[in-house]
Amino acid sequence: MSGLVQTARREEKQKTDAHPHDEGSARDHRDLHDCFATGCSGDTAKSEFEKLDAKEFEVVYEVTGSGVKTVMFEEGTKGEIFSESVDDPKLPWKKTLTMKGIATAPNVSLILGEKGGRADCVISINGTEAKRATAKSEFGTASCVAASPAGKSE
Repeated sequence: MSGLVQTARREEKQKTDAHPHDEGSARDHRDLHDCFATGCSGDTAKSEFEKLDAKEFEVVYEVTGSGVKTVMFEEGTKGEIFSESVDDPKLPWKKTLTMKGIATAPNVSLILGEKGGRADCVISINGTEAKRATAKSEFGTASCVAASPAGKSE
């Protein structure tokens, strides 16, 4: 009989022990979610975000080909982005700048003229091609938008 009693006691104990999917675990997940949502002891999370958001990166916009009427691009950092345009650019056209911020999305686009042509726009970030697009025919367009590398930790 003692073997049966021990088995019964062990089964009862297993029922009362916390399980990863029980209410305690769910409560822990809710607490963690609330922590992230409200910034609890957020000094660590906030400082990590600020560190990543402050990372600078080099952006090179390039346009090559023929028939380009207008090149449009953005520059600036962290919410202070502004658009620029160049009409009848001398090709190949290139612009190098420094940007920063997780939400900064480098972009360049082009419009071909009424006689058409074929042209590429390219964005390189920190020396690596990030995006390329091609425009062709009359009034053709191409647009490149790249993601900021600032959100990637090293």
